[in-house]
Amino acid sequence: MSPRPQPVRQNPASSRVAQELSHVFFDLLMRYKILFAQAVAELGLSAMQARVILCIDQEAPCTMSAVAQELGCGPSNITGLIDKLEARALVERRAHPDDRRIKSLAMTRKGAALRRRLMERLAQPAPWMQALSPDDQRQLVGILRRALELASADA
Repeated sequence: MSPRPQPVRQNPASSRVAQELSHVFFDLLMRYKILFAQAVAELGLSAMQARVILCIDQEAPCTMSAVAQELGCGPSNITGLIDKLEARALVERRAHPDDRRIKSLAMTRKGAALRRRLMERLAQPAPWMQALSPDDQRQLVGILRRALELASADA
C-alpha cells in the first residue's frame, strides 16, 4: 500500500499571492465575459445561446441532457434556449435512435455556418492580449494550459 500524499502547506505569503491571483483572474474573466457578450450579440445571439451552439457537436447529434450538463444546469433550463435556436433554424431536435423519449440536438447547415463565424470571432485576441509582448503571450498560454489541465483533473 502506498503512503498517502501529505497536504501541501502554503506559507502565508504564497496564500496571499494565491488570493490575489484569484481576484485578478476573476476581474479578467468578468471583462472577457463582456467582450464575449458583445461578440455574440454581433451575431444576434445571447451569451447562453452561443454557449449552447458551442456545446453541440457539428458532426454528431448530442442529447439535451449532455448540453445541459456541459453548461452546468438541468435540461429543463435549456428548453427555452433550444426553442429560440430551433425557431431560427440553427438547431433541430430529433428523436434519439435508441429511445424516442430522449431528444437529440443536431446542428443545421445554417447553425454550422453561424458556429464557424462565432469561432472565428472568438479566435480574435482581445486588445489586452495583443498588447502583451510575444514572450509574455507564450508564457501566459503555457500557464493557462497547465491551469486547464489541473482544472480538468479536479473535475
